[in-house]
Amino acid sequence: TWLRKSNLFRNEKLFTRVVQSSVLILSSGNIYRTCTPLPAIFVKFQGASFNKPAGYDLWHFLKPTFPQFISSSHRWLFLPVYLYQNFLPYLIFLLALGGTIYFYFKNKNYTVPVLLFLSFLIIGANAFFLKTSLIFKGLGNAEQGQYAERLAHFSFYLLLPLAIYGFFALLEKLEKKLKSETTLALFNFFSAGLLAILLTFSFYLSYPRVDAYALSHYINTSQSDLKAVQEIDKKSAGAPYLVLANISVSAAGIEEFGYKKYFTTPLGEQIFYYSLPTGGYLYHYFEDMVYREPNAETMTKAMNLAGINQSYLVLNDYWDSFTKVLPAAKLTADEWWQIDNGKIFIFKYTNKNQ
Repeated sequence: TWLRKSNLFRNEKLFTRVVQSSVLILSSGNIYRTCTPLPAIFVKFQGASFNKPAGYDLWHFLKPTFPQFISSSHRWLFLPVYLYQNFLPYLIFLLALGGTIYFYFKNKNYTVPVLLFLSFLIIGANAFFLKTSLIFKGLGNAEQGQYAERLAHFSFYLLLPLAIYGFFALLEKLEKKLKSETTLALFNFFSAGLLAILLTFSFYLSYPRVDAYALSHYINTSQSDLKAVQEIDKKSAGAPYLVLANISVSAAGIEEFGYKKYFTTPLGEQIFYYSLPTGGYLYHYFEDMVYREPNAETMTKAMNLAGINQSYLVLNDYWDSFTKVLPAAKLTADEWWQIDNGKIFIFKYTNKNQ
């Protein structure tokens, strides 16, 4: 209430328009009460386990990373895009810090910047502990840090008002130093061009991508997936079987046949015949097959766990390890075939120990 009634919003019109909505939300204090205990909530109510973070975890969490290419095709063309993506958070932070300092010296008031920065630090701290200290039950290794990454991404939205203010303050300072009209025109031209390029980069990065640096897995269940699960069910000839596959293929299996089969492990646990959930035993075996080495021993372990004699590995052509796994799996499987001209490969394994 004090913030809303004070002269704070009349000190800087440009800044007011950018941050007013943020301040009204933050002034209630609800953001602190909702974000502070996140790790404790997951530990108590979701059964997540907590491990004390080490000192190097903070550096690993904060350090910038250089883009790693997965294909040599056009990698130099896409390098600026991924450099922009990797270093944008640091640019936002520096602009926000500069905007905070400029606002303070101009208005002798730091309430708004402190509120935004404090909220950023609180949410960022929660993201750090979620990323480095919590292990969630029922989630695969690739998904353990996804919630923390989204939370860290959200925290930078709190700095955007300050960063935008800092950006325009910087432009204003630079324009004042350029006395020549020709120089000023060139400066405005190149600034507009650079901004257009960066906006184009952002637009490109907002979509799922397959290029030299990214192989996005944001792919829905396809007709090929449905054909694959139907073929597997026919091939099984009514005998029990299990399938190691990615989430999209497993979803196709549920779509076609529902939750028709569960197996009981030697320890008395129930496991689904497709590799779901991603934190379950079968999905770990799937990760071993597609990220380590596709061999009959891993499939035999999965079959022994379920107490059955046949299993199937499903490999989609968009998977990042496809070219590596495909020839090796062909050598170790008892039988294999493809769906829709190679969009999906299916490998059958039998349990020779039973």
